[in-house]
Amino acid sequence: MKLSTFLLLVGATAFGVHLNSEEGADTKKKLKEQIDNITPVVNELFNKLEEIVMNMDSIKSDEIKENVQKGVNEVKETIAKVDAKKVGDVTEEAIKVASKKIREIRTQIETAEHFTDNYETMTIAQLKRKAKKMKVEIKSSDRKKDIISKLRAAVK
Repeated sequence: MKLSTFLLLVGATAFGVHLNSEEGADTKKKLKEQIDNITPVVNELFNKLEEIVMNMDSIKSDEIKENVQKGVNEVKETIAKVDAKKVGDVTEEAIKVASKKIREIRTQIETAEHFTDNYETMTIAQLKRKAKKMKVEIKSSDRKKDIISKLRAAVK
């Protein structure tokens, strides 16, 4: 057995003994309260994520879908950092970050739903003509998704 494993077991045993003492009973009660307080918040965040993932099918733009999926993954990683046993600044910060990311993702989805353009179905030549009409500067090396992004940015 490695020394670090042994020390970990000793520490866990000491913590377990502490939780069984009278002082530990208060600590145990506080931990349970903290877990009970955080569980609904984390569950709500996961429910919001599920809702977002379900609505992703309505997004036509691959670029926006990709950004939304990336945001969802970041939120999942952030939520994974939430640990009720370590309640404090770290957990509160993780919940705030996750909530902010969810708001950003929803904004991206709402923005995507408002796009009624048909840029995705247009050819590069058609997109270039459209850009010229809208006086959007594009480079000859721009790819289709780059041109679409510039056109959508010009509309905003």
